[in-house]
Amino acid sequence: MNFLNIKYKLRFLSIVPVLLTLLLFFMILLQSLSEKNNFELTKEYILESIAISKVVHAMQIERGLSSGFLAKESLDKVDSKLLLAKKNLNEAINEARDIYKKNHFSKDENLLKLLNEIEIDRKNIDLHNQNTTNMQNYYSQKIESLLYYIATIPTFMNDRENRNFVQALVYLSSAKESLGIIRATLTRVFIENKLSTNDYATMKGAFKNYNHNLNIFKNSVSDEFLKQFKEVF
Repeated sequence: MNFLNIKYKLRFLSIVPVLLTLLLFFMILLQSLSEKNNFELTKEYILESIAISKVVHAMQIERGLSSGFLAKESLDKVDSKLLLAKKNLNEAINEARDIYKKNHFSKDENLLKLLNEIEIDRKNIDLHNQNTTNMQNYYSQKIESLLYYIATIPTFMNDRENRNFVQALVYLSSAKESLGIIRATLTRVFIENKLSTNDYATMKGAFKNYNHNLNIFKNSVSDEFLKQFKEVF
């Protein structure tokens, strides 16, 4: 089995949902332009969803690199990729926080608390006292909370069509997170050169969730978007 080829395929698949997400938002904005009354409401929630999705994406990358860094057992060395990932996540958190504060419709302060908590936690994490499993679980739990918040956004929207579009994003984001879990697990497996029963079960469950959410996503979007989705995918 060509493990290097698998790694590149996983990297590619983790990027595809990001491209599709941006395409989805673009289509929502175009639809909203023809509906002036709902445009501002839709626009602000879309911008907030994009910002949170960027935080999730940055956390997924940092999760994989942190797990890999711990697996190498070279904590005295500097990992430039991990430092860059931390910088990108800090910027994504600041951007999401700013957009949240500018959103006149957003009233749920739990997001602000969660973003602040993630920022503070990461500053205080001592990698010398962590293991790969705990590190993966920490990031996965925070990502799950962020995705849950995105899932609540459609409930605040009045326009049914745009609400369905944003709901489709939730399924796509969940599918992407399943790929992120697989990628983080395999990164550690490749470094340790060891595949445990628990690793196999984790990846098998994540792959099942990936297919499940992807199928729901496909059934929740228009034929026009589904055609573009298949071309990109």
